[in-house]
Amino acid sequence: MGNCRSIFSPINESIWEHLKIGFWALVLFSLLEYRFIKSKTHNFFLAKGLGNLALHGLIVIVFYSYTAFTDKPIMFLDISSFVLGCILCQLVSYKILTKSKPKPVLNWLGLSILLASAALFVIFTFAPPELILFQEPSTYLKGK
Repeated sequence: MGNCRSIFSPINESIWEHLKIGFWALVLFSLLEYRFIKSKTHNFFLAKGLGNLALHGLIVIVFYSYTAFTDKPIMFLDISSFVLGCILCQLVSYKILTKSKPKPVLNWLGLSILLASAALFVIFTFAPPELILFQEPSTYLKGK
């Protein structure tokens, strides 16, 4: 199945591989965080699942918006969008965590988002689809 480390780290410079960095960092932080706040919240997984979507959505929107004009990646903007995405992720998560108890189905939805994301990051690391999201912006090659 290839190198297992590539599940957690980028194998090329595609947007997908950069999203993977944010996702696994969020998962690691969430595992540590859950230990301390699990008894104080009933919507942890909903918060983390939607925070994850906010992080990835911002990165993708910013990248494809500015490269539509520049035709090339700009590292400063990429790093800035990642930092802003992390901030947005935590703000979304905090807002949801501090809300009253949601319906249990919504927490299961959040867990499903996280599990589906993890599965897609593993699968698409080794079998990336023929989509621009999986191609390196400078060479348009996809990695395996």
